[in-house]
Amino acid sequence: MKFYSLLLFSTLLSTGIIAQDAAMIHFTSEDCGFTALLPEKPAIRQDSVFAQDQVIYSTEYLSTSQSKVMYSITCGDFPVARMLDSTRKIMNTLRAGTAPKVGGEIQNVEEFEIDGNYGLSYIEKSDMFTVYNQILLVGDNLFQMYVSSLVKDAKDEAEVFYNNFKLK
Repeated sequence: MKFYSLLLFSTLLSTGIIAQDAAMIHFTSEDCGFTALLPEKPAIRQDSVFAQDQVIYSTEYLSTSQSKVMYSITCGDFPVARMLDSTRKIMNTLRAGTAPKVGGEIQNVEEFEIDGNYGLSYIEKSDMFTVYNQILLVGDNLFQMYVSSLVKDAKDEAEVFYNNFKLK
């Protein structure tokens, strides 16, 4: 009987967490020109770096669900884009950005296009977790996005997130 009570409790608990995560919000960034489906209003962090005689600005939007799935969108200046005059150059430059960030292995690199803008999606898999990434070049701006969790595989959440990401 204790086993069934425990099973019922864990089922109700997991259903409650899923229900809470299902209440996602549509967040719009006027500064970066996108709309995304996020679990809560994101924390926003702005940064800048001086490189090649110019200041490069970026903004990160970070939101975490109650089930500990992290969603990140960083948009920033990408001055190199002005020199990328072909799809091949764009894709080669984006591929150079797919280096492992957390000591994992890069897998499933795929090209995609949103509204005439080119991007790459890829997975970084390590012993501890899996990170679902996308890099998207929009004019002179670069979007770097990821979905990940330390407590579970966030593949389904990443799919929903990327399917609902829209440029304005």
